[in-house]
Amino acid sequence: LGGDNFAQDFLQACNERRAWHGAKPLELNSQISRDAQSWAEHLVKLGTLKHSDTKLGENIWAQRGPPQATAWYKEVDNYDFSKAGHQERTGHFTQLVWRSSTEVGVGKASDGKGLIVIVAQFSPAGNITNRGYHERNVLPKEN
Repeated sequence: LGGDNFAQDFLQACNERRAWHGAKPLELNSQISRDAQSWAEHLVKLGTLKHSDTKLGENIWAQRGPPQATAWYKEVDNYDFSKAGHQERTGHFTQLVWRSSTEVGVGKASDGKGLIVIVAQFSPAGNITNRGYHERNVLPKEN
């Protein structure tokens, strides 16, 4: 996930993983992408990671080296589908595959020294902790 087609490559990788869990493909939203890009650039300047005040779902990733936005999916290993509701260390995964989310915007920024920050914002937001929401929106991987 590098180069000029980052947003499209990111979208394709997200939608592939969503399909594994019975979620419809996300559509790339240009306004949300502009907002995500601004936040990624802001975080690089701050030199720290923190969530914005957006009302959208938000995943943030930082690393040195080539970006791997799909690393959020690895949290699936921490998710117990037999338990109901929110679970620790799974929020990036659950937002990624959240069935009710229909749009995403993504931004990527670098400090020029190898640090890359990726911000993805999802609409409508996922990870709603009300009873029954996780069960309806985070489905086991289909075979």
